Amino acid sequence: MEDEKKQKLLLEKHKDIARIDQESKRTHGWYVRVRYLGKTHSKFFSDKKCGGRYSSLLSAISWRDKTEKKTWEDQNQQTYGHRQQLKHWCRWCKTQ
Repeated sequence: MEDEKKQKLLLEKHKDIARIDQESKRTHGWYVRVRYLGKTHSKFFSDKKCGGRYSSLLSAISWRDKTEKKTWEDQNQQTYGHRQQLKHWCRWCKTQ
């Protein structure tokens, strides 16, 4: 049962994650690339360092999700962060 789950996860397509198997350079792992507003964040997850093909994929998915969330939050903080410092001002009653 567990092997079936692993096999299914390995065969699925994952957004922004690509499998790299390059025998000539003995490179095996998952390459993640997250793009947001013109900036690119990328990282390679080696099968050997992560403990296998399945473990490296799980690490890649986790990193992608954290990075997407962080870049989105950072952008919102830059865009809307100044509003948090201002007190509320009502234009109809002209009070703060």
